[in-house]
Amino acid sequence: MAVQAAGLAAAGHDVTLCAAPGSAVEGVRVIEPLDLLPVQIGTATDEWCHVLAAMEALADQDVVVDHSGPLGALLSAQGPVPSMHVVHGSLEGELLGIYEGLAKRAPGLRHLRAARQFWRPTEERSGRSCSTG
Repeated sequence: MAVQAAGLAAAGHDVTLCAAPGSAVEGVRVIEPLDLLPVQIGTATDEWCHVLAAMEALADQDVVVDHSGPLGALLSAQGPVPSMHVVHGSLEGELLGIYEGLAKRAPGLRHLRAARQFWRPTEERSGRSCSTG
């Protein structure tokens, strides 16, 4: 996300990044919703605190690009600001099931379904990189 944020800023966009405490990206305004880095990334309470505070801090932005996991996808899709959720890595198995379950229950996740049509299982790729989300 830092590379993407820096690239957008270098292209002349005003970029605000909600990130972990201590984060810094040249040319980007960084908001740190949590006072301290969680002891363990991915715990439910810390995740909710981070995502809820981030969504509040970004309420006046033109677009949100979310990279905070399924919880962020769910919350940003239901917010007032247009959003895009980014998934890096393999979107298969249990994680794919979570996103599919969210898409069935949250109409704002239409973009997930649209992006899904471009995904191909690992065995169908011909030795090149493939976007999964």
